[in-house]
Amino acid sequence: MDADAASELLTGDHYVDEPYAYVGPRAARTGEFWNAPFGAGRPLRDLPGDALVAFLAEGRDRART
Repeated sequence: MDADAASELLTGDHYVDEPYAYVGPRAARTGEFWNAPFGAGRPLRDLPGDALVAFLAEGRDRART
């Protein structure tokens, strides 16, 4: 876990019914990247290859600003 954000891969839940990645900043954020009440979430099918690592890194970076 990062000091500014938590991130995790989930198999699905009541928010997204398929496997997904999320980044949850400590403080609420707004903007296009932050698309969920808990921060940002993306289905894993939309994050092939290095896109998953890039999404998590972008979330951590955005949470710091």
